[in-house]
Amino acid sequence: MAALAVLTLIGWALAQVLTQERSRRPVLIMAAFRSNYAIVGLVLVLAVAGEPGMGVATIMQLPTVLYFNIVSTLVLDAYAGSEEGAGMRRALRGLASNPLIQGLLAGAAAVLIRRIVPVGPDGTLVFSISGTLPWLYTTLSYLSRMSTPLALIALGGKLELSDIGDLRRELIAGVAMRLVLAPAVGFTLAALAVRMGRIVLGPAELAMLLAAFGSPTAVASVVMSAEMGADDRLCGQIVVWTSVLGLGSMFAITAVLRALGLV
Repeated sequence: MAALAVLTLIGWALAQVLTQERSRRPVLIMAAFRSNYAIVGLVLVLAVAGEPGMGVATIMQLPTVLYFNIVSTLVLDAYAGSEEGAGMRRALRGLASNPLIQGLLAGAAAVLIRRIVPVGPDGTLVFSISGTLPWLYTTLSYLSRMSTPLALIALGGKLELSDIGDLRRELIAGVAMRLVLAPAVGFTLAALAVRMGRIVLGPAELAMLLAAFGSPTAVASVVMSAEMGADDRLCGQIVVWTSVLGLGSMFAITAVLRALGLV
């Protein structure tokens, strides 16, 4: 979480230098700290570290995704150019209505409720969606699996390669911040914390860090940018190109970690 805060500050500083377009600055800031942790990252963790890694990654999902959405809303609102006094109100409304935050809080509430649901003689819950309503559970599972692929397909359908010329400088910077700067800062600070004796990193924790700092920019960033007046064209380009080039960067980081015997 400290590394995410550092990346946010670095992204803010670089955005002031890299572009004079006010609507593009929040997009670059988000590119520095906001990854597709919840979807691409978790799949990556499962492939690299298996179930132990998923356990660590799932625990960190709530604070990480909350940080992504809360800070993204505040950053976007800061550059939206709203009238005095309306910015904070709109930011709070955006946080309250953000479906990712609502989903995380609802999921946390469901976990707490599940702890008080009675269990039968065999130890299984007397009521659960998967056990009592399997048809609903299956439907929801299919919908959850198609969300990110469908978003990427829709984004690719509206992608205009001709936009790259106008956005080349910011696009290159955003991709580099997401795929190079973020993992460099994240793993460097983790290594310093290990040297100081603050944390212990095993394969599961390293896989989680790879998901948080090495995965591409979140698809939801495009929707938020469009809704709050930022440059969604630039954001869409960054999402697409970090998703494509991230295949190579994530493979390279994973290969290095495996060569060092860390995962």
